[in-house]
Formats: sequence, C-alpha cells, structure tokens
Amino acid sequence: MKEQTPPVIEFFSHEALRRDHEDLPPLSSISSQISQFIKWKRVKGHTGLLHEARYLLLGLVALAGVSALYFWLSLPLVPVAFTYLIVLVLLALVTDFPSLIVLSFIAVCWLSYFFASPIYSFSQVFSTITAFLITSLIVNFLVTKVRAEQRNHMLAHETLRDATQKLEATNNALRIENAERSRVEEALRESEARFRDYAETASDWLWETGADHKFTLLTGHAHDRPGLAPGDRVGTTRWQYALDVESEREKWQRHWDTLNDHLPFRNFVYHTTGGNDSAIYVRTSGKPVFGKDGAFLGYRGTGTDVTAEVRADRAETELRKVQAGLAHVSRVTTLGELTASLAHEVNQPLAGVVSSADACLHWLAAQPPNVDKARRATERIARDAKRASDVIGRVRSLAKKAPLQRTWVDMNETVEETISLTTRELTQNSVTLETQLARDLPRVWADRIQLQQVILNLIINACEALSVVENEPRKLFVSTASEVEAVVLTVRDSGFGIDPEEIEAVFEAFHTTKPGGVGMGLAVSRSIIEAHGGRLWAEPNELRGAIFKFTIPSKKESG
Repeated sequence: MKEQTPPVIEFFSHEALRRDHEDLPPLSSISSQISQFIKWKRVKGHTGLLHEARYLLLGLVALAGVSALYFWLSLPLVPVAFTYLIVLVLLALVTDFPSLIVLSFIAVCWLSYFFASPIYSFSQVFSTITAFLITSLIVNFLVTKVRAEQRNHMLAHETLRDATQKLEATNNALRIENAERSRVEEALRESEARFRDYAETASDWLWETGADHKFTLLTGHAHDRPGLAPGDRVGTTRWQYALDVESEREKWQRHWDTLNDHLPFRNFVYHTTGGNDSAIYVRTSGKPVFGKDGAFLGYRGTGTDVTAEVRADRAETELRKVQAGLAHVSRVTTLGELTASLAHEVNQPLAGVVSSADACLHWLAAQPPNVDKARRATERIARDAKRASDVIGRVRSLAKKAPLQRTWVDMNETVEETISLTTRELTQNSVTLETQLARDLPRVWADRIQLQQVILNLIINACEALSVVENEPRKLFVSTASEVEAVVLTVRDSGFGIDPEEIEAVFEAFHTTKPGGVGMGLAVSRSIIEAHGGRLWAEPNELRGAIFKFTIPSKKESG
C-alpha cells in the first residue's frame, strides 16, 4: 500500500500546514473544510487511478518484452521465472500492491502457457507455478511494505523538519522580541532618567500633594536650600505659609478654583516664608493625578525660588518710573529752551485771529453788510484758531507727565509735527532744513510723545551746533528710511562735528558741551530708544558736522 496515514487526517494535516505557511487563520468553517476535502479526494482518486493504470501498462509491456525475448531464445522455465520476479520487484518500487497481484497472475499464466511443458497449454506443474506465485506475492508485499515504511519515515522526517524550522523561527522571533523589549525598556529607563534630570535642573524641588491638597512629598533640592524646611511642610497646604493670601485674595481664589476643578496650573507665583522665617517668592506648577478608576489622587509638580527674579522685576519697574520722570523733566527743559519759538508759533495765528475779527466787524458794519467777505474772515478766524490750538495741544502733550502709552505710530507724521515746533528756532539760527521722508514707511509700535521728545532733542542740538558756524551754509537734513523690520531716522548737520573720541561720551549723563546745558538730553533719548527695542548712535559726517541715527523695530500692520 502507498500511504499509512488515513486520507481524511492527511488532508486536514496538509491544509493546516498550508495555512501555517500562508499565515492564514488557524481554523475555518467545518462546511468549507469538508467541501474542500471532497474536491481534493476526487482529484486525488482520479490521479491515483491514472497512476496505477500507467504502471500496470508499463508492467505488461515489460513482461511481454521479456516473454517474447526469452521465448525466441527458447530459454527454460527457471530463468524466465527469475526474470519475471525481478521485473515484478522493480515494479513494486513504483506501484501499489493490487497492480502487482494482477501482474503476478499474468506472469503465472504466461509461464504456464509459453514456457512450462507442454507449451501452449495450462497443464503445467502445479507446485512450481504455485511456488512462483507465492514467492512473487511475498517478495512484492515485502518490497511494498518497506517502501511504505520508508515513505512514512520520510513523511515523519519532513514533519519533524518543518516543526524544527517552525520552532527555530519561533525562537528567532522570541529572541528578536526579547531584544526589542530590552531595547524599549532601556530607552524607557533612559527617557525617565532624562526627564527626571530635566525636572530637577529646571526647578528647585519636586512636590506631591494628596486629594486634600496637603503636601505628601518634597524632594529634589528643597533639602539643600537654606530658606526652605521641606520636612515641616509635609502635611500642610501651600497657603498655610503664604504671606499674600489676604492682600491678593483674587489671585488665590482663582488658584483654589483651579484646584477644586482638578485642572493643571502653571507658573503660579506667591509670597511665602522659608524655614528661617525669611520672606521668599515661589513659582510653582502642578498637574492633577488620577487613579485607574478615575478617582482624584492629588497633584504632582515643581517649585522654584524666584525671589531674586521678583525683586529684580520690582527694581526694574522702579527704574522705569525714574526714567519716565527724568524724561518728563528733559521734555520740560527742552520746551523751556523753545519758549520764544513756541510763543511765536502761538502769537502768529492769534494775530491772524485778531486781524480777521476786525475785518469781519468792518464788513458787517457796512451798509449794506458785506456777508460774503465777513464769512471769509470768519473762516480765517477758525483756521488760525485751530492752528494755535494744535500748537498748544502739542506743547501740552510734551509737557504732560503721563504713563507710557504705545500705539501704532506713523514716523513721518511724528517728524513733521516735531519740525513744526522748531520753525522759529530754525529761522533765528538761519538753518536751512531739508527733509527726505520715505514713502510707504511701516508704522512702529511706540509712545508718540517720547519719539517726539527724541526727535526734538536731536533737532535742537543740531540747531545749536550750527549757530556757531560762520561763512558756511548752515544745513540740517532729516530723513526716514525702512530697513529689515526697522525704521531708521537720520539727523545730519553741517556744523563742526564731534571729536571721534567723544562720540560715546555725549550719551553719558551730565556730559554737556553747552554753557548752560544739563547734559541729560542725549542720555534720556538713548534710554527711550533702547526701551523701545531700538538703538541710538552718532557718527561723523563725511565732510563736516555730525550724524545722529536711531532705529525703531517696525511691523507691517495687517489691516
């Protein structure tokens, strides 16, 4: 027989192995498997019949060829029987036992008919023919049995080899998985260590609180800071030691609302006491912690001592107040120097108002009244009054002590308004003013009054420098230009200039070259420009005189 394994078991085993190799699901529906088995069985049955028929035909041809050859050679019965036996044994290696039985009976018939005396009859010696038949059947059965055993052994060997390969593949996959798991665990440990280092270096200490917002843990550098006593704070809330709960109630109320809503908070700064009862400022951030069941467990976060930063911010605020006061004094001083010019600027439109008023009364007193000319006189009165009002308004703005108010400022308009306040000063000093104001200049985010103060100071300084020039043109050039994300204003004069070694000294406080000067104008102007994120500097003119420039950051407005 050919197979020792039952067909049904062989089919489902083959299907299971095929699914394993094709990475298909391990089970399918019973009806689908039965249908596939029936189809396979039919195909295999037809293939087996063709296989047996082919080898049966081959055996008949072999026996017929041997019989014809030996009959022509007139060989006796024994060598023919031995040759028949060899042919049957060879066929037993490739075909099944039923085909060998058929061929054995055919061989016995041919021996009896063609080679046993008398020939051409079946009256042969019964014992000899029976012995051949039994020998043939036994030999063929044993060969078939051995072949079946070999096939089973090969099948078992292939199954074992496939199982070994699967085990090796599984072991390789496990080794890869273990290596990947080790790599992931190592990366996780490195990540935890890295973020722990980040947290410890970015803050002074780490803390944890329970659901009642009382500290349960204070770690990190809190134990190393002399102003803190972490052991005393465990079991207490942060507001128990805070010094600004009453003075900044609204801030703490927002903080309590955040804690009650179990929301994260960041950069909460409060005033508290340290371990030695010293007052410190703490900036803290926290994130809520929840259990697997969603229950609120408390907060985890970081704390940082920001006492130095808070004190520095307060000192800077006070410094800004002092600078603003000094700038106001400088503006008032500058306006004092422009008293004559401002009086002229106001008197001129007021004289026009008086003249136009007299003319209006004259035209109204005529018989009949000249209404048209009186109306035009009235319009001139309104125009001159507005002009005087504008001058007074600009002077009041410069003289008023108001907090810093930054808006989008048109630099060209600011320059023109400032120049209008210096008309008298320019005329008295015989200064020729030229302006070159760039078109489409972006606006700057600045305080308009402070920019006017800086421009006014630079123009007045240039006029004073030009006032001592004799026999040379007294020229003053004011221009604006746009650079990369900045607006540049330039004031260039044709005076005697500044000693290159003294260029930076002119910006120092109380440094002056004027007999009655205070020496604060340029120092205050530089502080104003730097407060706006710009830069003010001086440089020699190419021929003679000095150039003062400052830049202000600009930004194109979206609307």
